[in-house]
Amino acid sequence: MPAERLFSRAVIRLSADSVDEDVAAFLQGLVTNDVTGLLPVWSGLLTPQGKVLFDFLVWPGADGRLLDCEARVADDLVRRLSLYRLRRKIAIARDESLGIYWQADLGDGGALSGIGSVKLVRNGLMSSPPRRVYRAYTANWLGLHCRRMSMKMPSTHCS
Repeated sequence: MPAERLFSRAVIRLSADSVDEDVAAFLQGLVTNDVTGLLPVWSGLLTPQGKVLFDFLVWPGADGRLLDCEARVADDLVRRLSLYRLRRKIAIARDESLGIYWQADLGDGGALSGIGSVKLVRNGLMSSPPRRVYRAYTANWLGLHCRRMSMKMPSTHCS
């Protein structure tokens, strides 16, 4: 089965404009998950009161980090992250050259087989998370999605 592009998803690139800037350290102080360790990870950006503003996947990038978020809130997320940048030399922008693709995963017969896999694609080259990380992410995402649906919450950008 061919991979299908998810046009409802967008990619935001955070990259250092200076060699002494650390994008991971910048994000580490803002988001809800550890972005300095094993990637990709699911994370979120909260208000000071703890309400969810955005949720996204953090992927490793060649010169920083990539955020996989919903396309309809990507510009708002760029604006919000730019507020926190202050004088740091970090570029924050949507990267239209990247796309998010989904492909059915026949798997190895495990509990989450057949759900599918998410891949980050640039110029025909696919990158996917290690299987154990993806399975943990999928389990967390499915649980979160079911809780949101039962509480009749929108998928992101809750206020």
